[in-house]
Formats: sequence, structure tokens, C-alpha cells
Amino acid sequence: MERRGSDAFFSSCACLAVCVSVYVCLCVCVCVCVSVCLSVCLSVCLCVSACVRESMQAKQPFEKCQIIKMCECQLKIKDDIINLASWLAKTVRSWVLKHLAKTKPRHLVLYFVAFTLSMIVVTMGLRGNIKFLPLIEWMRLQVDRLVCTPAIHELDELDVDDIDLGPQNCTRIHPRVLVPRIYVADQEMDDALGIRCGDCEEFIVYSQVRNNMTGTLVTDVEQADYILIPFPAECHDECEHNSRADFSRAVRAMKPLQARNPRAKLFTVSRRPFPARTNFRKPMRQLLHDHPDVKFLSPDIKNMQQSELKALKTRLEFQNHIVLPQFPLDFAVFDAPFDRNWKRPFRFCFQGTLLNDERSMVAEALSGRDDSFVLANCRSSRSELTNGHFRSSESAVVYSQCEYCPTPRGDTNCDTRFFDAMRAGCIPIVTNRMRPTPYVRHVEYWNWSETYMRNTKVAGFKRLLRDLAQKTEDELHQQRLRMRDAAIHLTHAKCNGAPGLQYALAALNEDRSGLEDLWGYSRYQP
Repeated sequence: MERRGSDAFFSSCACLAVCVSVYVCLCVCVCVCVSVCLSVCLSVCLCVSACVRESMQAKQPFEKCQIIKMCECQLKIKDDIINLASWLAKTVRSWVLKHLAKTKPRHLVLYFVAFTLSMIVVTMGLRGNIKFLPLIEWMRLQVDRLVCTPAIHELDELDVDDIDLGPQNCTRIHPRVLVPRIYVADQEMDDALGIRCGDCEEFIVYSQVRNNMTGTLVTDVEQADYILIPFPAECHDECEHNSRADFSRAVRAMKPLQARNPRAKLFTVSRRPFPARTNFRKPMRQLLHDHPDVKFLSPDIKNMQQSELKALKTRLEFQNHIVLPQFPLDFAVFDAPFDRNWKRPFRFCFQGTLLNDERSMVAEALSGRDDSFVLANCRSSRSELTNGHFRSSESAVVYSQCEYCPTPRGDTNCDTRFFDAMRAGCIPIVTNRMRPTPYVRHVEYWNWSETYMRNTKVAGFKRLLRDLAQKTEDELHQQRLRMRDAAIHLTHAKCNGAPGLQYALAALNEDRSGLEDLWGYSRYQP
């Protein structure tokens, strides 16, 4: 991966970094000095007041006060602290002067300008004149334009319109799971919100439950194990960003139902890993914290970190989150790409935005090969990639032309790429141990996928690619057949019996204390 940038830009960044570090050091020194002075003054005041009180009680001269000795000892300790603070200030001062002596005058000007601008921005931000998040995003895009070069490596021009994936595989799956009885609170939702929505992403799940595809729908809440809150989160009609669509109000509207059936629990669905951009108006972490009595079905908790899994409180909250595949949930699994004679002109494929080190590693490693298709744009031109070569509906067609598809994380730990690839016979390469694994108790992942989770070094990933390129056609074919079986179990497609829906609803009663539905934490991994 080529990286380019302006020397002046990097020099400015370095100057800004030094300036900020010096400013922080000075602030620390000032804080230490002020705290020491205040503590000394407080100690003196306490000693004097104690001595005056002792002198009045003992009727002896002030100079003979016994507490004076303790005060003198304490003040000596304070003197030591003052000396330490003075030494620290002198050290920082000498370090700053030493480096400033070696700095060119033009860099000093940059220091001053950067420091002044940063103080202006901080001051205006504190006053509310500047919104930090849009400013940071704008600055990030400017940096991206300077230092990022798109990775585009197309051996031949792909015409997705000429590729026919054939009919859908409609193998019927009969999951052996216990699906709870569910009551859909449609009337209660309409009464609480006062709006009726008709075009929302989550409605596919709600409609499948209403149509009793699992055979466990009940019309009497007293017979239900769970109450489905059909909340209109991501809509494309008058319900989009509608203030009347308030989730807290919807949850409160379920209280009468729970009063009639205290053992019935609540659950709902979010199409996005980042529900703050929908009518939920809060991140998934906040929803789980604010509503501990509600279970949420969604593809991911955005950018979950390993450190979060170590905290007991967080783990308990995360247990109320059940992983779904990325939407569309009822994706079609095709037959033709799994045929032994299906032609795949590319060994490896990747298309996406260069958002992080994982993606940069993948793009650089693939760009150096003559058997790969790469279309990796920069963050600053992300809209061009979205509106350019391939839309999401065509991704499965693109991946049908490739043997392997690396699936690095992007804005979150999950992506549609993983499912688009597997349903078209393209084997995913997972590079993120925090990737969610939907229905992992019922779907096998590790006998058909590939993984690389050691680091983001290009050399190591290149070695993996070389090893994968040595696999025989028979090995790849058998691997794809196992992947097809997994894809059929994951989908919510009606012609397959919606096995994914049954696994999702069965997960409402499953023990998730181990958080096994994360790639690197699954106890089902060999």
C-alpha cells in the first residue's frame, strides 16, 4: 500500500504534538505547585489555630505550644515537596529550552500558530460555538486526503450484469430447538406511539413472527413466554426520525401486559449495530444499560472491546444482546456458485474503505499479487465507492468470482461482506477475534472459514495468502459445500423454513454468560 503526504504537513503535525506535550507538562507543573502551596497554607492555618486553642486552655505562652514541633515537622515535609516540584519545573524548563534551541525559527512560528489555534478551538468549543465531532471528522478527512492512496487492482473489468448465480437453494431445514411462545404487542405499540409505520428494516423479523413461521405465536399474552415489542427503529416513511417513536414510552406501554403475565419477558430488534442513528436514539450499550429487562436482537454491539469483557457489570448487560446476521436476514443461498465447475477468475477479492490497519494490511497484501481483485478507496472518497463500481446488492455477484474474501472489521466488528461472500461460495478470511458469530451453538463456522488474528503485519498476511493459494481444487470444493450448509442454516429465508429465525428466538432462553457468539471467545471453536 502506497502512502504519500506532504513534508510540511507532517512537520506541522510534529510541531503540534510537541507543543501539546509541552503545554500538558506546564499545566501539570502549575497544578502541582498550586496544590503544594494550598496544602502548605492549610497546614499553617491548622497549626496556628491549634496552638492558639492549646495556649488558651493551658494558660501558657504561645511559644511553648507542643503542636509547634509537629507543625515544624510537617512544614519540613512540605518543603521537601516544594523542592521536588521545583526540580520538576527546572527539568521541564531545561528540556524545553534544549529542544527549542535546536528548532528552526519557522518551526517556532508553527508551534505558536498551532498552540494559538488549539486554544481558540478549545475555548470556542467550551462556549458551545463549535461542535467538536463534526470538526474532528472534517480534520480526519483532510488528513486522509493527504496521506491515503486508494488501492485499485483490477485484472479485468467485471460486468456483474452478465453473471447469473442461478436459482436459490431451497433446502428445507428443521432446527431441533425449543422456540418460546411469543406475543406480538402490535395494538399496545400503536396506542403508545400514536403512529403506524409501513416501511421499516426490522419489519422482516416482526412479519415472520406474526405469520407464525415458528409455530409458537400466541394471541393471549398470558400464554406467552416473551413479548415482542415491534418498535419501528429504522424506517423510510413518515416514521423516519419521528419524535413520537420513543422506545422508553414503548417499554412503559408493555407494563400492563407484564402485569397480566409477570413471567413474560420483553425483546425487540435493531437492524443496525449503531442504533443511535435510528429511532432508538441511543447506542446499544446505553440501551442495554437503561433497559435491563429487555433483550435486543441486532448484528453487533458497535466496536466491542476485549477490555469490556473483563468487567462483570458490562458482561451481565451484554448477555441481553443476541447476535443476528447482517441484514438482509432472508438472504438467498445460490446453487450455481457451489458447483465444482463454476469459474472463479480471482483467487482473492476485497472491496471496501481503508478505515483501519486491518483493511490497509489486506489491501496492501492483495495489491502485490497478480491473482487478486482489489477496490479499496480512502475514507475521504467513501461516497464515491458507495455510488461507484458495485452496490451492496451486487456484492454476492462479485464474490462469486473469487475463491477467498478477507473480511477485516470496518466501522464495527461485523459486516455484510461476510454473508455476501459465503452465500456465493467465496470463503471468508476472518481477521478480527471480536467478530460476532450468529447462532454459534447451532452453526459450524470453523470447518470452512479461514482466520488470521495474530497482528496487522503485511508480511504475515502475505504468507497466509501463499499457503491458501496452494490448496487443491478438491479441498476448496469440500470446504465450499460445508460453507453452503452453514449459510442455509443462517438465513431467515422462507423457502428454507427460516432456520435463522428459529435459532434467534431460541437464543432468548439460552445461557449467554460465556459470550460464546464472539469469534475469539467461542467455546465451540476447536
